[in-house]
Amino acid sequence: MNELRIAIPPGRQGFDVEQAGGNGDFHRLAYARLFVYPPTIDPATGAAIGDVSRLEGQLAAGWEVSADGRVYRVTLRRGVVSPFGNELTAEDVCWGWERAFGLRDVGKWVAIVGSVTGPESVVAVDRYTVEFRLRAANPTLLHQLTRSTPTIYDSTEARRHATPDDPWAKAWLAAQPAGFGSYALIRHSQWTEVIFDAHEGGVVRPSFDRIRFIIVPGRRTRLNLLRDGAIDLLLDLNPAEAQTLRDADGVHVLASRSGSHVALMLNCQQAPFDNPLVRRAIAWATPYDRIRNEVYRGTAAAWRSPFPWPTPGATDQFWDYDYDLDRARAALAEAGLRDGFATEVFIDAANREHEACAEIVAESLGRLGIDVAIERLDSSTFWFGGRYVRPFPMLIWEDWHQVPDPYYALVHDYDASRLGLINCGQYHSERIAQLIPRIENEPRWEARAALLREAQAVIAADSPNVQLAQPAVFAAARAEIGGLFFPPDRALRYELLHR
Repeated sequence: MNELRIAIPPGRQGFDVEQAGGNGDFHRLAYARLFVYPPTIDPATGAAIGDVSRLEGQLAAGWEVSADGRVYRVTLRRGVVSPFGNELTAEDVCWGWERAFGLRDVGKWVAIVGSVTGPESVVAVDRYTVEFRLRAANPTLLHQLTRSTPTIYDSTEARRHATPDDPWAKAWLAAQPAGFGSYALIRHSQWTEVIFDAHEGGVVRPSFDRIRFIIVPGRRTRLNLLRDGAIDLLLDLNPAEAQTLRDADGVHVLASRSGSHVALMLNCQQAPFDNPLVRRAIAWATPYDRIRNEVYRGTAAAWRSPFPWPTPGATDQFWDYDYDLDRARAALAEAGLRDGFATEVFIDAANREHEACAEIVAESLGRLGIDVAIERLDSSTFWFGGRYVRPFPMLIWEDWHQVPDPYYALVHDYDASRLGLINCGQYHSERIAQLIPRIENEPRWEARAALLREAQAVIAADSPNVQLAQPAVFAAARAEIGGLFFPPDRALRYELLHR
C-alpha cells in the first residue's frame, strides 16, 4: 500500500470545521469544495503556489453568471459518490448552506460576505444544478466557493443521524465525516493516529492509497522522525525548524510566499490610540527590517498595503511608514505626548515569533518614551479576547485570508460591524462604511479597483494597525514526495501529492 505518513502535534481532532475543534487537514481529505485554485509557479520565488487568477472546478463542472451579476448557476459533476454510497446532488449543496446558517458560525459569515443573505438564496434548480441568488452583484461569491465552509455534506447520510435535539447532526459529524472528498476515515485513535484511505467514488482518485496522521507531542521528535525516514511529511514549520532541516539527507523544504500577515493592532477606541497621530508615530517607530531579519530569519516579506499578498488590487502606493524615529517624535509631539506614555502589548505566550516581535517593538518605542509592558496570555484567552471582546490596547495578531479577494479583505479586517472578524483594534471609518456597500455592488473590475484604491488610501492614512511582516509558510518532506504547493488558505491539496 502506498502510504503517506505525517506527524502532527496534539490538537483539534474533530471532523467538522463548522464547529469548534474541527481539524482543517482532516476536513479537506474527507470533503471537497465547488472550486479550487490550481497550482502555478510563483515568479518571485520559483515555488508552487495557488493561481489566484483562475478557478478550477472540483465538485463543480461549470458555472454561469446572469447579466446583472446577481445569479450564479453552478452545474455539479455527475457520478461523485460519498463513502456511504450516495451520489452528490444539488440538495447536498443546499443542505450544507442551510446548516451553516442554522449553526450561525463562520459558514454564515462566509455566505453573507458572498452576498448570500439566507438559505433561501441557495436553490436546487434540478438534481445537478444549484443557483446562488445574491443581494448584490458581488464577484466575491465565486472565491467564497473555494472555502471549506459552508461544507458540502452527504446530506442523505447526515440527516439519518439528526435528532430533534440535534437537527444538524452536530454530534455525529464532529466524530465522523460524510463528504465527497478523495479520502474516507478508517480509524481515529485519540492521541495516537488518524487514518484515511483513498475513496474510489470521491472527486479525484489520489496517488496515495492511505494517509496516516501520527500524533507526536514533541517538536524535536517530529523533526527527528522526518530525518530518519519514519515519516514523510511535516507541516507548519517555523523558520528555525525549516532552517535545521535544509541540510538533512533525503529531505527537501518547501518555502512559499504566504498570505499570512502579522500586525501590531492598536485599539482605536482607547486613548491614546484613538488619535491617528499616535498610531502613525508607532508605525514610524517600528523597525520592520529588523523584525523580518531577526524574527523571521529573512524569510518574511514586507507588507505595505492594507491588504496582504496575493490580494488582487493591493497596492503599496499609500505606504508612508518606513522606519523614521524623527517623524515618530514629531507626530507624538503634535499629539501632545512629547514625553510618551505607558501601555501594554498583549501576545499569545505560545507564539515565540510574536514574543520576539513584541520585544523589538517595545525596545524601539522606548526610544520615544513609550513604556511598553509585554503581557503574555494563554492561547485560548488571547484568541477569544482579540477576536470577540477586544479589550487590549495593543496586541500582536497573525492571520491569513482563506480567499485572496479584496472585498473579503476589506470586510474581514476593517469593517466596524460584526462582519469585521479580525478588526481587533475596533477601527471605524465613516468613509470605509460608505465604500463597503458600493464595492459589494460593483462587479466591473476597473470601477471596483478605483474604489478599493480609495479604501486603501483611507486605511493607510488612519493607520489602525502596524503591518509588521508577511511570514513565509514552510513544510518539509522526504525527497521523493512531490505535488507539494500551498493555495491561499495554506492548506495542502492532498489529492495532488505523490511519491
